[in-house]
Amino acid sequence: MSPAFRTSLARRVAPSRRLTVAFCGGCGVAAAQRTRAPAEPTVVEATTIDGALSTARASGKLVALDFTSDAAPCSATLRAETSCDPWVRAELAADFVHVELDAERDAELFRACFGASGFLASCVLDADGDVLAERAGASDASDYARLLARARDAAPAVRAARELVELAPDDAFAWRALGEAREAAGSPRLSEAAFRRASELADDPTTFAFACERLARFAAERGDNVASREALARARALDAPALAARASVTEGLIQSIERRPRLAVATLQGALDVLSEPAERATALLARARAHRDSGDDRAAIATFARLLASDFEPSVRACARDSIVVIQSGAHGHAH
Repeated sequence: MSPAFRTSLARRVAPSRRLTVAFCGGCGVAAAQRTRAPAEPTVVEATTIDGALSTARASGKLVALDFTSDAAPCSATLRAETSCDPWVRAELAADFVHVELDAERDAELFRACFGASGFLASCVLDADGDVLAERAGASDASDYARLLARARDAAPAVRAARELVELAPDDAFAWRALGEAREAAGSPRLSEAAFRRASELADDPTTFAFACERLARFAAERGDNVASREALARARALDAPALAARASVTEGLIQSIERRPRLAVATLQGALDVLSEPAERATALLARARAHRDSGDDRAAIATFARLLASDFEPSVRACARDSIVVIQSGAHGHAH
């Protein structure tokens, strides 16, 4: 990592100016929605992160940064399959400068981007080096294309929210806006950092309750039921009716972590009875299907996954449902019903 980029990155993650770069993942908008012809696109490549950022600034593109490692046996195969996929190449050629680095040789940069050491990972940076989206581990072509598309589509909102925070660093609503933008881009942990700051600065009940609910959800999604319950209690203490359904979904996730799957099923169904927002319904349905599995009711689990598969939810949700049905039907889950 060059001194110039190291200085830029250090300035970016300073507490008063930027958020801590962390290890996370995420995917979203389907690349198949793109209408660009995928035939023989020319991908702009770079060999260093500084070169990639320089090219991105000159071209108005984003940077797609992939870390690989010879220590991971699947690295070369997955890299070849993904790089040859026509939709991936179309995304890269249109909107990105692509750079591949070795995770061991560039360990410092890896930790700066993901907050931990590792071997295989991908992230999207803007031309200033700000991390927009991250995915830990290996990605197949469809997941990788969605990572790129999601970051590209959300990049303007992240930039606008970041500038708002720079103008008003003590404004809780500005941090909330940044949290929402980062979550949409595919960076849950950077989003969590923004919502945490919003909760610290909030002087109105609505912003505080909203930020605490998001903190509770992030904690539940990484399996920390204790932290999730604490944050959820703070959100519920303010009696914000608009957050009631979302809070019930988070409660269901916590109950699943606590190995109370039947109670989780009931809680999540109650949330589904009133939820209308598609992404939140998808989260609740996935959680309910998994709770059915954990309770031993494979028939109900398959029915719920099939409902997701037949829906118009985003491709990553349907893919998860399809794979889960295959696992259950193969008997890998250990139940026979």
